[in-house]
Amino acid sequence: MTPRCQRGFVSLGGLRQHRSAAHPFLTHGQVHNSPPPAVPSPPPSPLQDDYQAFVEDAPDDGEPYAPAQPQSCKIHHPILDGTPVDEDGKDLPPNAPPPPYRDAADATTWTPFDNRTQFELADFLFRQDQMPATRIDTLLNLWASSQDEGEQPPFSSHTHVHSVIDSIGHGDVKWESFTVRYTGEVLEGDVPPWMLGNYNVWFRNPRDLIRNQLANPDFKGEIDYAALQAFDENSERVWTDFMTGNWAWRQSNKIGEDLRTHEAMFVPVILGSDKTTVSVATGQNEYYPLYISNGNIHSTVRRAHRNAVSLVGFLAILKKYSNDAGFHIFRRQLYHLSLATILKPLRHGMTSPEITRCSDGHLRRVIYGLGPYIADYPEQVMLACIVSGWCPRCRAIPDDLDGGGDLRSHDHTRQLMESFNAKTLWDTYGVIDNVLPFTANFPRADIHELISFDILHQIIKGTFKDHLVTIAAAPSFPGLRRFPEGRGFKQWTEDDSKALMKVFLPAIVGHVPPQMVCAISTFMDFCYLVRRSVLNETTLQFGAPNGLCSSITESKHIKAVKEPWRRSNHFNALGQMLLTNQRLDKLAAICEDFKACSMLNGPCLSTATEAVIVEPIIVPPLNEDAGAVDGPKVQATVVLA
Repeated sequence: MTPRCQRGFVSLGGLRQHRSAAHPFLTHGQVHNSPPPAVPSPPPSPLQDDYQAFVEDAPDDGEPYAPAQPQSCKIHHPILDGTPVDEDGKDLPPNAPPPPYRDAADATTWTPFDNRTQFELADFLFRQDQMPATRIDTLLNLWASSQDEGEQPPFSSHTHVHSVIDSIGHGDVKWESFTVRYTGEVLEGDVPPWMLGNYNVWFRNPRDLIRNQLANPDFKGEIDYAALQAFDENSERVWTDFMTGNWAWRQSNKIGEDLRTHEAMFVPVILGSDKTTVSVATGQNEYYPLYISNGNIHSTVRRAHRNAVSLVGFLAILKKYSNDAGFHIFRRQLYHLSLATILKPLRHGMTSPEITRCSDGHLRRVIYGLGPYIADYPEQVMLACIVSGWCPRCRAIPDDLDGGGDLRSHDHTRQLMESFNAKTLWDTYGVIDNVLPFTANFPRADIHELISFDILHQIIKGTFKDHLVTIAAAPSFPGLRRFPEGRGFKQWTEDDSKALMKVFLPAIVGHVPPQMVCAISTFMDFCYLVRRSVLNETTLQFGAPNGLCSSITESKHIKAVKEPWRRSNHFNALGQMLLTNQRLDKLAAICEDFKACSMLNGPCLSTATEAVIVEPIIVPPLNEDAGAVDGPKVQATVVLA
């Protein structure tokens, strides 16, 4: 940043060119004719944990900064640094405190609940215990029967509980829907059912969900407000959370080319989707949830059940017509049209910063951008609009993936579609004709770059379970987990694969050549290393891989899909599931609000005890006529007989 024009640059090369053209006599500081004598003070050390880098200190893309002394440090992006602002978007002075979390008049209100007891009871019944409505009514009736005359329990019925939860304003993001249908040419004769169907897609505003995540006070101290480069005590570059990856830094450079975005906070939008089964019975037992998160929160928060991953929508599921090529094209078009429509509210904020409250209470100007997409390989094929068996990121030949290939891009795909017919695209380039990925509708987004790694399906379930293991039944033995069903599991989970990995290596010793034992041992080491939260390899784009593993979305299925389905009456269950998720989000949001105001400190019983005013018991003296006698104080001694 130059001190005269206060203009920032994303690289040292750009800064040097600007200085040569606009400030030929300007150095790092203004030159005075008669500088006053002063004791030279050393510049701020980039080795300090809270050091904020300027462009002179920031590395060019691909040239990471190396500290001169072996000490851990963090270098933040010099342009998109997440500077706090006021409500008008003006920068706050350094170290300025954030505005109060609540107004003084609302600092201790339990609205819409009457008191803490009513809130904690609603949270217990609906979220923690997931008690059915009939049992809630039974409990409240028993409670009412034990009350004295004129007293009532906190709620009168399950409808009273639900109505109070529905009136919560915190975390309230309404469900919306749109309908898609085929509008192409319909041939005479027997019309396929998929051409006549209406396909409903339910979603919530992704912008509001991201803003709720950023403002969650529970994430305070666990959010990065700018892309950064981290170094350990040996001055080696380390990758931990998402914003420490190379991709976040490069995106910040691109965004920083627009002067309006300077000092803003870059918010990468992380998406994930995967079909899941809620029952093994016949009928409609599959759902297609879409999840959303942001790259600023730390990976430990995203992996934990702390509302860092939100359910943003349910995509439509079409029945399969395997012999109909037109159906497969329509299915892909429906998929990408649905994603583009759901994410449309974020598009304006991808080029124009928006003022948003963050978890530390400060306001910041945020700029959104589509980030990595968490998906297994079948989902990646659908996302990248490629033929199954091809790589979604590069153009390597399926029979020679080790040979490598140039990276895919939207521009290259468009050129191919303009130059070749559908058969050549399919056979030679692995590209599906007439369909472009949804990311083509958003700035700085290319799905071929945003496909993320997947430890669960690529390493644990893929390489290990599908390629290395042939399971056979074994007799019982203490400390050894048996798999008596062999490979006949209806659904093989991540925990099953990890349990097998623990016993697999000693089980094959003596049955396979030593070289194979050594190779599998090396693979096992890699499996454990790649799951670490801190890595120092030089090829990581999105931080440590475990922060984007599909196990995050798989575990979210339980809370967002499976449990709400079990709580429904299984008839038109989707509407009930939507309402359940909305109520759960409201309870979680208002709970964090109460915690931020220190209203949930200690158990509920102690709060109720403090609210009860107990009249002191006065014991009358034996001689009511005798009172205290004024007189001189004397020393006395009492001796027991």
